[in-house]
Amino acid sequence: MTTVPPTVRILGLVAVVLGCSSSVGPSSLLSVGGTYQTAVALVSGRNTCNGVTVADNPTVVDHTPGSAIIGLTHAGTRYDGQVQVNGSFTAGPKTVVIAGTAYVISPSGQFSTRGFTASIPVQVTPPAGPACEYLVSWTGTKQGNDNVIP
Repeated sequence: MTTVPPTVRILGLVAVVLGCSSSVGPSSLLSVGGTYQTAVALVSGRNTCNGVTVADNPTVVDHTPGSAIIGLTHAGTRYDGQVQVNGSFTAGPKTVVIAGTAYVISPSGQFSTRGFTASIPVQVTPPAGPACEYLVSWTGTKQGNDNVIP
């Protein structure tokens, strides 16, 4: 009969216990990067501008898991901002000038496991005439893996 020294038995038990536990699994770090199919709507009653039209466009979210820094690119415009551990975010304000008219755009919203919702106020200052504003909503549906909201 072979006798196993107590030290070897303890090391073997530790190896078995460690082998049964796993650090692999859902990450506890906020992770919201990816591509979202985004439905866009003009919010009724929140428009003092004439002739505003909106269109659905994908939104690409650049985010390193665990980081508070976020970038959203929608319809060719990038908005840099901050995201909180609970998934709430703000970006901008971003000023875009088109044909002399300045648009100040400030997205803010909330990520969920499968997407995000956002409100985007837009302040418009034309080269001539009065300024106006409108509010747009975005509803993004995540493509691929779910978001991680700790």
